Amino acid sequence: MDEEIETHLALRVADLVAAGMDPDDARTEAARRFGTAGLDQARRELRRGARRRAASGGHWLRLESIVSDLTVAWRQARRAPGFTAVTIITLALAIGVTTATFTLVRSVLLRPLPLREPGRLVTLAGMDSLHNTVSVVSSGNWLDWQRESRTIESTALHMEKRYAVRTDGPPRRVPTDLVSADFFRMLGTRFLAGRSFTMAEVQAHEPVAVVSESFWRHWLAAEPSLARPAEIEGTRYRIVGVVRAGDEFPAGNQVWIPLPFAPEHGAMRNNINWQGLARLRPGVHREQAQAELSTIALRIHALEPEALYSYGVVVAPLLDSVLGEAPRYLGLVMVAVLLVLLAACSNLAAMHLARGMARFKETAVRAALGATQSRLTQIVLVEQGLTAAVGGLAGVLLAYTAVGFVIRRWGEDIPRAEEVHIDWMVIVFAILASVLAGLLTGLAPARQASRPVLTGLTGAGGRGQVQGGRGLPGAPLLVAQVALAMVLLTGAGLLIRSLRILLGRDLGFRTNVITVDATLSADGYWKDPKRMVAYWDELIAGLSAVPGVQFVGAANWVPLVGMAGTGAVELEGQNPGCPEAGYRVVSEGYHQALDIPLVAGRWFGPGDLAAGERVVLANRQAAARCWPGENPLGKRIRARSFEDYYSGGTAPWLTVVGVVGDIRHWGPDIEPRPELYVLFRQIPQYAFGMTAVVRGRGPPDQLSSAVGRRAEQVDPRIAIELGTLEKALAGGLSQRRLVVTLLSGFGGFALVLTAVGLYGLLAFSVARRTRELAVRAALGAGRWRLIRTVIANSLGVVLIGTILGLAAAAGLTRFMTTLLVEVTPLDPVTLVAAGALILAVSLIAILIPAVRATRLDPAAALQSE
Repeated sequence: MDEEIETHLALRVADLVAAGMDPDDARTEAARRFGTAGLDQARRELRRGARRRAASGGHWLRLESIVSDLTVAWRQARRAPGFTAVTIITLALAIGVTTATFTLVRSVLLRPLPLREPGRLVTLAGMDSLHNTVSVVSSGNWLDWQRESRTIESTALHMEKRYAVRTDGPPRRVPTDLVSADFFRMLGTRFLAGRSFTMAEVQAHEPVAVVSESFWRHWLAAEPSLARPAEIEGTRYRIVGVVRAGDEFPAGNQVWIPLPFAPEHGAMRNNINWQGLARLRPGVHREQAQAELSTIALRIHALEPEALYSYGVVVAPLLDSVLGEAPRYLGLVMVAVLLVLLAACSNLAAMHLARGMARFKETAVRAALGATQSRLTQIVLVEQGLTAAVGGLAGVLLAYTAVGFVIRRWGEDIPRAEEVHIDWMVIVFAILASVLAGLLTGLAPARQASRPVLTGLTGAGGRGQVQGGRGLPGAPLLVAQVALAMVLLTGAGLLIRSLRILLGRDLGFRTNVITVDATLSADGYWKDPKRMVAYWDELIAGLSAVPGVQFVGAANWVPLVGMAGTGAVELEGQNPGCPEAGYRVVSEGYHQALDIPLVAGRWFGPGDLAAGERVVLANRQAAARCWPGENPLGKRIRARSFEDYYSGGTAPWLTVVGVVGDIRHWGPDIEPRPELYVLFRQIPQYAFGMTAVVRGRGPPDQLSSAVGRRAEQVDPRIAIELGTLEKALAGGLSQRRLVVTLLSGFGGFALVLTAVGLYGLLAFSVARRTRELAVRAALGAGRWRLIRTVIANSLGVVLIGTILGLAAAAGLTRFMTTLLVEVTPLDPVTLVAAGALILAVSLIAILIPAVRATRLDPAAALQSE
């Protein structure tokens, strides 16, 4: 630039001299005309233009170099199709499972509920005297909270049921929700047609209902006028609204029926059957609402000490109630798939590192021809980026398929499953995962390629044997890979052990039992308790006559199925006695059908009539807690929260005539609790809806059809629903099984990657050490000596990775404590088993190329060298 300015000044001086001016005066005049400011401005403009030209040329040169590198990468892929296929498949599997899992996490955990301002929606739960959270509440307490609260904008109650519904064909049982009048307005539900019910309709006990869009289309022929009624539990209901698909709450519900509520006092406040919901006022935090409602609850208990669940109120986000245990399970699975992605990247990085050493001559030639370190790094990264892009695209397609499979297979066990889909954020995540995989896979080979040794071109005959061949390429990466596989296998092993313990627990009852659920909603039953008792007597007798059936009974709440009633009880002559117990209304033969043993006393018998003395069976837990150290037979107890309403005042006393064994009513992961069993014919009001239990000689599936046909013959107007306790038990453990299946699959995938990586790298190492092994064989080294020579370094890598994996597993599995049952994160059996599996598979992968090395012909090997 200075030279150009000087040239400009020289030309001006020449012009002035030619015009007759003195040379010195001409230079002074030229400089004056150019000016100091002009000179500086010219320099800046020249520099700016030079930078623009350099930048423009540099961008084009970089783009041209990337295009050239992509061409070279494509040629390399075609030259080694097997290696390329392995790389792409590994990346596709790793990115696919990672993207699929993120799809579940985003749809289930991260996406807000499809309701108006879901952040202000909360659940309301009660609290007992020990400050334990009680998830269900009484309508009496709820009415007081609603009336006195200033932090709540609106609130509602609901109870999930399965009711018999009929339109044109036979009745069928569908998910039904009993709700309070403001239920939909509080949630902000969107309607496809019609409206919500009004307060006037609810208070007047008008038979109105709201249905889901799917119910409207399949049951009501999508009639826009909503003129077609539906018969629900024997009552003709007028449909007033249709909830838009996706806005159903609870998810999957099809019918909503409103109920009015009246104030309750005393022991009636202990009828905790409802789930409470609320919408907080704008700007109100959950802690403020919880403090205010707890104050109201304590005031209720001070005025009415019989209210056993008014020691406080727990306010929690509605989303927490919807998700349940899903955040823990999905969080664990997401961590696991990230470990799988790291293991896959580590495996591929080690393989490409070995391949880069085999391509040492090519890299050295590039360096000799003037390629810079940055250009050599770019070549490797572009090659890795191309395979990562193809693998990422295949991974997204695989994720789409995997998500569909998981929803079809386990959709009932995943909350918000109907909302799971791949959206733009999932695609962005997949792109980022692909970029990350490309970087992790290519960094080590790129670093290696940027440091070529030109003397390798002539050393060892130009073969590039610059390291002597003793080192295992990518050893640190293999250590990391083994450690990751160890962590995954340990986590899967701990969950498998926990699941086996749960499955091995004695539930206290048989599960090879058929269940026949029925609600007597047809005309003539509800107002005639004798007819209800007669129906169940006829059903039990009919099912007992089915060939192959051994025992038949019935109960209002059977184990593992639905919500079971628990309420306050009162002991004669004792205060307070045991505070609460389960309440089961059963028939004769119920305990025999489930094979629940009689510990003391007697069963219900022919002398226990409807008008006779009220009798009750207590389980061991109830006997131990209510009458510790005493004989419970002959003691008297009453279940006021369950029987006050039906007795028209104070519940009658029940005499204990027998003690039966404990059962795990809610599943193998919950300990037995106190339970009372009363005879259905002595309180027939509870016989309106019960479940028959049928146990036969063979598997339940062989008897289900015959049992179903016989049940339908008793009264074709009654909708029945068949099931088995085995399926109910499997459903209760389905989320745990899903996580065990996924973690086991991830651990197996990581183990296969480890084995393949060890095999490939050791085979490459043996090929590099051909001369050394041939010389050893020529000098008399035996077969086993050669094998020990080959596997020495490799086995050391595996042992180091296993030890590091054990340490990492001991730390990471502590976060699984809440998911483990009778197993600690440092369970020695699991740790030893995982380590032994890693070592066994790794040893097999190591021995194959090691044994192959012993078959070398020394003369042929040296001649080829």
